[in-house]
Amino acid sequence: MKIRNTISIWIAAITLSVGMVSGFIVYLEMSEEYYNLIDRELDDLSASTLSSLFDSDSKQPEADPETDRYFIEIITDSKEIVYQSRLAGIVTLSQQDDEDHFVERIDIPYEHLWLDPIDEDDMLELSGDGVLFRVLVIKETVDGKNYIITVAKPLPFMTEDLKEVREQ
Repeated sequence: MKIRNTISIWIAAITLSVGMVSGFIVYLEMSEEYYNLIDRELDDLSASTLSSLFDSDSKQPEADPETDRYFIEIITDSKEIVYQSRLAGIVTLSQQDDEDHFVERIDIPYEHLWLDPIDEDDMLELSGDGVLFRVLVIKETVDGKNYIITVAKPLPFMTEDLKEVREQ
């Protein structure tokens, strides 16, 4: 084989390798950024729920269609439920003591989830493997009492979206 062909093969192999590695890095960064965005959303939601619970006289946040699509549960150290959203009454999430952000797959019928009407056509494409929940667990002290705030967002299309990205 001529030196010219050998150099061309090496350049093509290096270019292909660099392309694959950079694509993998971009994929990891995109999935990490997606989780960071959801984590910020859950942080804001937990702060607003906690403030509405303890800053109001009613001691019970009003039903809000925006927050009703999330899993929100506030309990005391003695496991007494202070507040529970509609979804938290249906789903039970595990408590992981060493993690404050984690993902959990739960088998739940899709009719219990709030879905954007635009996404109704995409429901047919779901595989039925369960729904991913991005979970945030915060421990707060308010007025001398310790509370555990668990906030989670259902991500029914996350698995399918990642499969699409991997296939491309």
